[in-house]
Amino acid sequence: MAQRNAGVYRIREFAALAGVTVRALHHYDQLGLLKPSGRSTSGYRLYRDCDLARLEQIVVLKFLGLPLKEIAGLLKRQSPLPDTLRRQQQVLTRNVVSSTWPSTRSNRPSDRPARRADPTGIFSRRS
Repeated sequence: MAQRNAGVYRIREFAALAGVTVRALHHYDQLGLLKPSGRSTSGYRLYRDCDLARLEQIVVLKFLGLPLKEIAGLLKRQSPLPDTLRRQQQVLTRNVVSSTWPSTRSNRPSDRPARRADPTGIFSRRS
């Protein structure tokens, strides 16, 4: 068995370490989001510990709802991450507020005007 370099992982090991699928890593490679650090003599993609930091950025930005195209642009431009996160927080806050804000009309029984009791049934009869 060949000696392994410390901090160098084949794709399956790297995926397990990062908590993503091998398929996701292939996709990120195709999009140019995360290129492997190298290839083995057998052609396997090889990743290093430094690739893990970039993958963590991708995963966090994806979790926050940014599309992969926008993530690629952010990582290429090296744009200020705090500005991006602030903008994304504003979008998420707007979405949460709009989805939880009570509407002007409610169908909950507690929000409807109370009906007066009519024990005789006189007012509920139609002539």
